[in-house]
Amino acid sequence: MAIARWVPWLLALGLTWFGAGAARAGSCEGYHREAVREFEVYAAKGRPTPSADEICLDDLRSEPKLAARVVKACDAIVRREPGFVPCVAWSVRYGAKALGGLDLFEAIGRLFPMQVFTYQDPALELYAALGDPRAVPVVRAAWQAAAADPRSGKKKHAHVWGVWRRVATDFFAVHGGADERAFLQAQLATTTARGLRKAMTKAIAAIERRVAAPAPAP
Repeated sequence: MAIARWVPWLLALGLTWFGAGAARAGSCEGYHREAVREFEVYAAKGRPTPSADEICLDDLRSEPKLAARVVKACDAIVRREPGFVPCVAWSVRYGAKALGGLDLFEAIGRLFPMQVFTYQDPALELYAALGDPRAVPVVRAAWQAAAADPRSGKKKHAHVWGVWRRVATDFFAVHGGADERAFLQAQLATTTARGLRKAMTKAIAAIERRVAAPAPAP
């Protein structure tokens, strides 16, 4: 399936990462069940394509029973359409670790290219939400490539670059190993932003505790 079909979705998906839903609080009242039903009808009939508002779908994070219905419908949808972007994205956001036989780590990599200098990069968000350790080297490689990109030194990209690194740092804190500890230590030496330095220091400590912890008994 041509990914171009999902470009509008990819652009819209990023709107929810940093709380855009607050700007429209209450505007989806009464629509949540209809949004869910769109996915269920599409799962059953293959038409019409769900047109649910992204902000309303984001609101479903606080409605676990409705979110679970979306994931159930999406499980059926991706068995028929493995490249159905809305289902991959929202199922991961709702906490799914498996979906319709897909390897969600691979699906994210295929459908969501890293966009480090694009505000609200959905790829990093989804990797973090999925929590699959296989994403660790992918995120580290993206960081290294971005650091070598001239845009990383431009003032116009400073905020986006800083936010991206903060999310990646928090991801490493939970899933990184010795390589990520060394990587963050090297980054810390050249990072001046106080908040980011603090996050890196905490992440390094978290990794050290995890690396030093004894392996669980078999």
